Amino acid sequence: MFTVVNGISARGHALPLQLIYEEKTSRSVPSKSTPQYKEVMELKFKISYSSTHTYWSTFPLMCEYVNDILVPYWEEQKVLLNAPADQECILHLNVWSVHRSIQFCTWMDMTYPWIKYHFVPGGCTGVGQPCDVSIQQPFKLTVKQTQHADIVNESLVRLAQDRSASLI
Repeated sequence: MFTVVNGISARGHALPLQLIYEEKTSRSVPSKSTPQYKEVMELKFKISYSSTHTYWSTFPLMCEYVNDILVPYWEEQKVLLNAPADQECILHLNVWSVHRSIQFCTWMDMTYPWIKYHFVPGGCTGVGQPCDVSIQQPFKLTVKQTQHADIVNESLVRLAQDRSASLI
């Protein structure tokens, strides 16, 4: 099991994904020999493990997302737009407990004072959170369809192997 943290910019750019796997060691994430691992790294996805028995994001993982995905994107955009380094940027978050924790908000204020964050009111995520409305729903459907296709294909291969073995 894993969580996919996704983000989009106000300009419509899809940001690299953060994939969070459960458990406490790097053995819980895909190995470098996994098919498409190189492509995932080229796309600047961040593969992490939660250091817990869940696959939910934590304070350290949110800091990692901000440091490794958001800030590099914003810094690149500032250069492209010839904006000052301290140009304010807005981070639009839902009211999940880690996002609104004193620890995370204090860290954001101290580490990146130019990032202004605000929260979608509780119960309004389906209306006011662009990622929920336009990214996550089709993404989850695609993942579900791909997983289903993988299972069907693997089953067909195994059935074909069993058939050919019984002909011998």
